[in-house]
Amino acid sequence: MPAMLAAAAFALACAALLHLMIQGDLRADARWVVEATDAYLDEVATELATAMLQPQATCAVLRSRAGALPASSGQIQRLLADGPRLAALCPPGTGVASPAAAPADQASADSALALGRLAVRGWPGRTDTLLAEFVLPDGRALGARVDATRLLELARGRVSETHGGIRLIWSSGANWPMAGAAGTSTSPGRTFGSDLASSRHPYVAAVAIGPAGLWYRYGAWLPLIALGAGAAALAATGMARRRHQSLDAPEAQLRNAIERGELEGHLQPIIDLSSGDCVGAEMLMRWRHPRHGLLAPARFLREAKTSGLLWPMTEACFRDVAARLDACPSLPEGFMLCVNFGATELALDGDSDRFAALARPGGRRWYTVIELPERDAREPAMAARLTALQDMGFLIALDDFGTAHSGTRWLERLSVDLVKIDMSIVSTIGTDSVTRPVLDAIIALARDTGVKLIAEGVEHPHQTSHLRRQGVTYAQGYVFSAPVPAADFVEHWLAVQESDEDPSQAQPAASSNRPINTSS
Repeated sequence: MPAMLAAAAFALACAALLHLMIQGDLRADARWVVEATDAYLDEVATELATAMLQPQATCAVLRSRAGALPASSGQIQRLLADGPRLAALCPPGTGVASPAAAPADQASADSALALGRLAVRGWPGRTDTLLAEFVLPDGRALGARVDATRLLELARGRVSETHGGIRLIWSSGANWPMAGAAGTSTSPGRTFGSDLASSRHPYVAAVAIGPAGLWYRYGAWLPLIALGAGAAALAATGMARRRHQSLDAPEAQLRNAIERGELEGHLQPIIDLSSGDCVGAEMLMRWRHPRHGLLAPARFLREAKTSGLLWPMTEACFRDVAARLDACPSLPEGFMLCVNFGATELALDGDSDRFAALARPGGRRWYTVIELPERDAREPAMAARLTALQDMGFLIALDDFGTAHSGTRWLERLSVDLVKIDMSIVSTIGTDSVTRPVLDAIIALARDTGVKLIAEGVEHPHQTSHLRRQGVTYAQGYVFSAPVPAADFVEHWLAVQESDEDPSQAQPAASSNRPINTSS
């Protein structure tokens, strides 16, 4: 009992420390957002103040309805002024630019900036445009339509779209979302947030992080929170401690698991959206532990990599799955088995050559697809390695595509067969997320390059329908099936009945799939 009480006290201390860490990180994020936004709005205010000190040129532009800023601008798209304020800014006699008109000097511009104030609000119906108005004490005012694209890019570069959110709250009370995942709640108890008011402009920067972001950033700490909730938490403390002790020697246990055949390859089906057929599967490693049951890779993957056992573990799962596929009489032509690897594993000649001998690419009725994360594929030496693997007969797929925040055109320089759209991008379908255009850009790029797309993490029928309409070839996710043991997969998914219904509603049957062509 004393040991359990000590564990509970330790868990509470960890929870308090984690809370302080989260609040500190969010305050730093909010401070960064305010500094970046203030610098951006300062540029807008300077340009408007300078334009107001050149009344002849500015009024000529406004009265001509052209709206273009007389000087070049990085932010302002168009000058605006309503009737009464236009009369105040442009009294009779102004509006015809004089060739002799002197440009505003820096001292005058600085003086106008010190006296005036900038009011900003969102542009109705647009997330990339702002309406700014610079007002002087004498009532003169000049408005402008401002391009906020660069400001949005700065915000998205700071906070991951799937793990946090940033919005500005104007003095009018209106909210302007800058970055953030769909579904990030703002209700108490479901998010952490930090607000910081600008000292130079009338807005507040609000930074929030939801459950997904908490797990992504602080996942190693979060289990400790559950240990401090009374008697139930005390019981959980003992269970967690015993589980941890049972894995004190992970390398030895992993070697034993390989020898005893405890590692399993579970398969998640890949569906052809045009026909509803199962045309492939992704192999996901599971450990059927004799004491703790079925363990996901998060429980042992790090130890597997550091101990150098990831290759033999992958081989053990692959042998079992490959044997079942080879023995399946109804296996469709061109069936694809996707296997996950990282740049570290693929860079080892001996290991990759040994896996090639095991996989026998080109010597089976189905294809082995090597999945590599997008970030790993961008390493300089990886292009030649991927080409060599293709020459062996493997297909290459880029995993987690769309999460690197660095554009997609680089894909044209890389030889790959398939691209897997990350589930965070797929989740924007049917939402107004600022990352929604990323999906359209990936689909357009696939059309240009001829690369086939696999959408990951499809969880809703409306996502399936949208992807099919946009010409995405394949999809996988819980709307079709969770990962299942290889034996169950062969029994239920290699004979999907052909149907004209939505593929997400496909049901197992005893008929065979139509073949697919992976060469086009």
